[in-house]
Amino acid sequence: MLVLKRASDQPGVLRVPERSLWSHIVGYEGKALGHVLNEALWELERNNPEVLKGVFEALDFDRRLGRAELKALVDHFDGILLGDADLEFGDEVGRACDQLLSEFADSAGKRGGEFFTPRSVVRLMVRLVRPQQGQSVYDPFAGSGGMLLEARQYVDEHYGGSADLALFGQEANGATWAMARLNLLLHGIADSSVLHGDTLTDPLHSAEDGRLRCFDRVLTNPPFSMKHYEKEVRHPERMKYGGASLKNADLLNVQHVLATLRPDGIGAVVTPHGVLFRRGTEGEIRRAIVEDDRLEAVIGIGPNVFHGTSIPACILVLRGANGAPADQRGQVLFINAEREVVTGRSQNRLDPQNIEKITNVFREWVDIPGFSRVVSLEEIADNEFSLNIPLYVHAIPPVEPTLDVRAALFGGVPRSEFEAEAAKFHSYGIRLTDLFTPRNEDYLDFRSDGCEVIAARLPSLAAAREEEFIESC
Repeated sequence: MLVLKRASDQPGVLRVPERSLWSHIVGYEGKALGHVLNEALWELERNNPEVLKGVFEALDFDRRLGRAELKALVDHFDGILLGDADLEFGDEVGRACDQLLSEFADSAGKRGGEFFTPRSVVRLMVRLVRPQQGQSVYDPFAGSGGMLLEARQYVDEHYGGSADLALFGQEANGATWAMARLNLLLHGIADSSVLHGDTLTDPLHSAEDGRLRCFDRVLTNPPFSMKHYEKEVRHPERMKYGGASLKNADLLNVQHVLATLRPDGIGAVVTPHGVLFRRGTEGEIRRAIVEDDRLEAVIGIGPNVFHGTSIPACILVLRGANGAPADQRGQVLFINAEREVVTGRSQNRLDPQNIEKITNVFREWVDIPGFSRVVSLEEIADNEFSLNIPLYVHAIPPVEPTLDVRAALFGGVPRSEFEAEAAKFHSYGIRLTDLFTPRNEDYLDFRSDGCEVIAARLPSLAAAREEEFIESC
């Protein structure tokens, strides 16, 4: 109904035939209201095949709701104007759709995790790969389309509202695929290419020469430990590191991401922690990926963040065939962000300051005791190519500060105090040299212009919090 009302209230969103007009629906007084709604959507689909083909095929209002409930819904939507001129914010319809999907995922339990990735995780992943104007973004396990939407929003914010970004995706579940198409449409995106099919066995995006299409950025959250059954697959060259006989598809999904990256592309994929240390064939695949220098970072994000599962997950940041920048080659950044989650009533989340801390440390490529560490491939090899995060970064519990008598008597800031709080400074992109100058090996002095340097950056530092506040209003 939201699609029908929006299409009628805002000319130009879709081509609306007479039987799909809201005035036709709201004026109907007969008993077959469900059939009228079905026909309205089918007609809308027939008149907009490039956007809606196949989306409403399985929909049947008569089967889901009684006439009284349908009439109440029609009356409710009739009282809401959904034209752009009637809305306080430009993307208000899209935000309403986001809220509906989030509530649906909450109520769907384990199944919710199959189509919906929490917004905070999506934001983190997009900020890790930083899509740019004119690029292509692909989600091979698109779910309800959240990754693609966040990528478009990120580019709009950084390059202007008319920024160019090509969106591609694929989704195996028919109902979820339809949900993604409608979600994108309600956010004003009608030119995406999100296709319906099994990505592992039949990837549908091909280049003109028939080879697998590659993209600038790949973002995805595949179902954890999804089953894989040996069968004929298109583009078997994707699995160059092996594992076609695996029953667990986690590392097959990772290889698909690697295979669909352009040489200078960047990808981010969510996986369960088992991917980091399981032995056998998976261990061999992991070793080959690491030795090829295709893994840039491993980020652990703590438990109970995703719908339908309380197990902790991690994000692998991957590189195209050209690999990481020269100064980062032969290394992997490990980030232990298990303490960067905020406990909620039923689910944990990443707040804007947590996201900023992780992304700033990733961009700066720095070691922070108990949080992050740059590790050589030689050390990983010494650990038999296990990527288990605690092997490289041990989370350090907070320590109560003690009074430094020397600093109290003679001035200066103990270097140890700054280092104990370094993660908080890094979370806002503030370096030691921004605020302090060395007095000696153990103590620092405030820079005379340090406060001015930070004050000038306050608007950008507060941007994430400001965005969250606006969205909550």
